[in-house]
This record gives sequence, C-alpha cells and structure tokens, in this order.
Amino acid sequence: MGILSDILDLFSGKNNGDYSRDIDSDYCSLPNEDGSGSRPQKVKKKKSLLSLFSSKPVYDDIYHNRLNLEPSKAFFLIREIRENRAYTRKEIPREGKEPRIISIPNPFLKNVQRRILHWILDMEPLHDAAHGFVKKRSIFTAAEPHTNKRVVIAVDIRDFFGTITSNRAYGVFRQLGFDKKDASALASLCTYKNSLPQGAPTSPALANLVCRRLDSRLAGLMSKYGHSYTRYADDLFFSGDSTIIRLIPYIKSIVNDEGFETADEKFRIMRSGGCQRILGLNVNSKVSIPRKVRRVIRAMVWEQLNSDTPDDALLDFLYGHVGLMKHTHPSQGRKLKRKLNKVRRRI
Repeated sequence: MGILSDILDLFSGKNNGDYSRDIDSDYCSLPNEDGSGSRPQKVKKKKSLLSLFSSKPVYDDIYHNRLNLEPSKAFFLIREIRENRAYTRKEIPREGKEPRIISIPNPFLKNVQRRILHWILDMEPLHDAAHGFVKKRSIFTAAEPHTNKRVVIAVDIRDFFGTITSNRAYGVFRQLGFDKKDASALASLCTYKNSLPQGAPTSPALANLVCRRLDSRLAGLMSKYGHSYTRYADDLFFSGDSTIIRLIPYIKSIVNDEGFETADEKFRIMRSGGCQRILGLNVNSKVSIPRKVRRVIRAMVWEQLNSDTPDDALLDFLYGHVGLMKHTHPSQGRKLKRKLNKVRRRI
C-alpha cells in the first residue's frame, strides 16, 4: 500500500515504535476560506483523522476532506515535526526579563494548523469567563466586570503554554469525540517538544479549551459569594468587596489543582483608594486607557503629522492603539485617526 500503509502504521504505532505516543508537533493554522458549505455541527462520533487528510472529496460527510491534505504530505509533515525541521525559533527581547521564545511553523504546517483550528477547535464552546483570543471579546470585555469594585485581584499563571503538555492536548481531543489514535495524532500536530508552542495558531484555542474546567470552578466560587471573575489568556482577574481577600487561598488551590502554578511575584491586590489597573486599562470607575498612555500616543501622532518622512511601520502601530481608544475615548480616537489618515495619504 506504500505511503498510505506507512501512515496507517504511524497512527497505530506499528512502524518504528509507537509514534502515536511520542510524535512532537506544533501546528497553527486558520480555516480554508473557500466559502463552500456551512460550518459543521457537533456530532457524537467524529470521523477518522485519516478521512480529514484524504485527498478524495467526500461531500456526504462534512468532516471529510476539511484539512485538504494528501496522506503522503501528512506523513511528511509529521516527520518534519519529529525531526525539528518544521519550526523556526525566534527570540523577542523583553526589558528586565528573559527573551520570549516564539516557535513559528513553516507556511505549509501553519496552513494545516489553521484548518484544524477552524474545523475542530473553533467549533467548541468556551466558558463565558474566557476573553483572550475569543471572537467578539477583548481586553475591554475582560476588564468591564471589574469596574467600581472595592477590591480587584490580579493573578498570573506561570509558564502558561509550557504547562499544557501533549497529554493535556490529547485529553481535549478525546473530550471532543475523537478516538485514541486520532486524538493522539491531533495532539501531536498541535504541540511541540511536549507543550503548546507560542507562535502556533492552535495554541490559544487549545489553552482555552484546557481551561474550561478551571474557569468553571473559579467562576462558581466567585458567583457563590457575589464576586466577579474573568480570564484573559494567563491573566486571571477577581473583584468584589473586601471579603474577596479571604478567598485567595481557595483561588490558589483551584489553580494548582487544575495543573497550573500561580506566579506569586506578579500577584496584585488593588483597592479602590488607589489605581486599579488590569490589562493596561484603568477600572476604578469605568474602563479607560491611562491618561499618560493617551498623551504619548497623541504626541507620536503629531510627530508623524509634522514629519517630512513619516514612518510607515510606526503608523501601523499608532493605528492599532488609536483603534483601541475608540472603545473608551471615542471622540479623541476619531480625531487622532483623521490625523493618521492625512499622514497616510502623503506617503
């Protein structure tokens, strides 16, 4: 049977050891935007992963052919991941901290991962407390429940993506209805060196799915005592009256019980008498961008407006920040955007 036989052996663990257990892979990708068909509905039993890789279109089952990947190419990608040839390592410097390590999948792998993200991961519901990397949610929706609160608590999870191992990713796919072999193969495609890689499109979605029980437990604890909880990626936020402080040991216990560790050096308790800031936003009375930040952005916009040689990359940066301002300071945001448009027309 050639390559197809090799792939069947690969997923069954017959060829050169049990690959279904030890394949390390990191796939990030988006959907195939061909506009055909509607999004698949959740079913109790999903089809074999090999049918997703099939090169023959089978239109009577919406789970067939969604990855649009020939078996020989699937085998090639898995081998590339195992032999550390599918990712490029990039270091992002951070002032006063160790550089952030980003693992960037090659274009072919990223395309496959995007389809896994679209046709599998993005179909699954998340807890209402999750706001990071979720459509129609943002840092603003994560911050809003914590306005006008006596006490706001910020908790950071240490090494968030690194803590989510291949086994935990495997557990997610098993919960989604895939059998053991297919769940193991999908987990291998979405992990690298036994963890979720930063830089893979599938990593944020998988992390949110792994955290569904964490979110449910923490939200339930807060709701029981009339407090609020939201999570944005690895940042957890809690708010309420002064009695919420007594729940801190229970918060840490739940986080540890769910397989994570809190970064105690980043733990913050913010009271209403001082500045309450989360995700770079003030939440004392309403969600707002700090005045100092707005002044810096305004000064940078004016500098570009009066410059004979505007910086195109800097303009993109400013457009992003001005776009954020429309949520909290719409009038000022509109004025600055008009100025940026004048600069852009001159380039």
